[in-house]
Amino acid sequence: MGAIHGPISGSGIVGRSLFCCSLLILVIYLPSSLHGQTDQVCRCVVFRVTGVQDYFANQSQIEIMDMFLKTNQSLTLGLIMNHIGDDQEIVEKLKEGSRKGIFELAANGWNFSDYSLLPEEEQKASLLQTNKKMENLFLLSSRIFIPPYASYNNSTQEAMRKANFSVLSSDIGINQIDASLINISYPSQNQTIYSIPSTSSFNSYNSTGNTVEVPIQKIKSDINRSIDKLGYAVINLDPQFFLINGQQDDLSSLNVTRINNLANLIDLIISSGIYKIASFSDITGTETNSIITKGVTLDTSENVARDLYQTGKMVIGGNASNLIILLPNEAHESPDLSEEQRLIGEPYVPQNTVIGPETSVVWFNGDVDHDHKITLTKGGETILESDIFGFNSTYGPIRLNDTGVYSYYETDVINDDPNFVMEGNITVIEDSDLKGVSNTSKLGISSDRMIVGTFMVPTQDLHQNIIDFQNHGLIVENFYTFKDLRGGQEGTGDEQTLLVWNAKANELGLDHVIQALQEITRTLPYA
Repeated sequence: MGAIHGPISGSGIVGRSLFCCSLLILVIYLPSSLHGQTDQVCRCVVFRVTGVQDYFANQSQIEIMDMFLKTNQSLTLGLIMNHIGDDQEIVEKLKEGSRKGIFELAANGWNFSDYSLLPEEEQKASLLQTNKKMENLFLLSSRIFIPPYASYNNSTQEAMRKANFSVLSSDIGINQIDASLINISYPSQNQTIYSIPSTSSFNSYNSTGNTVEVPIQKIKSDINRSIDKLGYAVINLDPQFFLINGQQDDLSSLNVTRINNLANLIDLIISSGIYKIASFSDITGTETNSIITKGVTLDTSENVARDLYQTGKMVIGGNASNLIILLPNEAHESPDLSEEQRLIGEPYVPQNTVIGPETSVVWFNGDVDHDHKITLTKGGETILESDIFGFNSTYGPIRLNDTGVYSYYETDVINDDPNFVMEGNITVIEDSDLKGVSNTSKLGISSDRMIVGTFMVPTQDLHQNIIDFQNHGLIVENFYTFKDLRGGQEGTGDEQTLLVWNAKANELGLDHVIQALQEITRTLPYA
């Protein structure tokens, strides 16, 4: 497919559109004090790639993305969504960066069309269609719109509001910098759209539409001036500019000089200690990419999976009918052995749990090729000993009617360390007391009876695994990716992702949920 990305002009279209606002929109110029005083200014440099698409300038698109992945620095990528999805090299690289939290995905249009020429309803439909495909491909929706040709109008702003976009990133020349951050408020909807255009670029276009290189010293000067004025700078990158002939991969190769200039600029900003490479989310202090599962936008500000990984503890609301505790793969490994370590630090996930008396507990064995059993005690007295249950099977449900602290354990799980004991705790308190527990999870706090639990998958397969959960009717509330303790193994990579999920008990039932977990487990590479 030929290139469809056209030149982006810096012609002052932004100024035209911002001043032609309807009575529904309150346009407020934000002074630099929005960012705080001098010691509180963001001092952020955002790198923004536009025109990202399949089979177009692939060498430079991949080179730029790898550059930011290797340095662990934020990169915002504007996707032309009708032309994304078939090129697996590009798609997988975008998934890798967004999964790691390094890439911030933005909408650069459904097609590369001048939105100011489209009716408002067509603009809105295009934005919604763009996000719908982004959700299907990347399990993310974006709130950033980069208008093609830097062209938009008042209808664009209204379409953005209706499509739940909050950042408009057009282009503006450095001489127009005083008008480059505008807060468009919709008081009746309690909604704000931020206009945050690029303030510099590695290339510009002359009157004939040909690419003109911007000297690196000019870019550095633009960054300093923009940050002095606004507290941030946005640098635009056109992928084709970093190819020798500026067109396509089959006709061109990387322009090493321009790639090196970009790499040197990144290094300079990192080493400066004054500025930082950041995202639009950092500038606005708002969420610009939202995780999507089962049509529900996840609230990443309260990441139960992250907190569970860091503390080993989870508190479940009183409306949870069942909690399914995971015995993760390699749970039998002793932390005192130098080799064959676990993938995650705890033998049970969660290892420490607080529940109400109406919640029954099930243990799910995800430890490949290893049998397990549960011995449950309270106050030093053994309450029950389970039968042995093998990999991809369960024990329970067990209802703990009395409040108090219960301990469970398993001994003799690994010959190389006979002293190692797998241990966990369950604290049962009255439902009325659960609300007072610090950091109570949202899980199980619902008008519906819920089944809740955890799961662990190789990060490389995260996208497909979340789709599998959705297809079985289970909702992934949130997830957290971490480097596994073993350092990777063949076929799984060195990263695992901890999922926290739930399901409506009255719609699915415990047997259905367990069967779904078993079917998903069979698809894991180590199963």
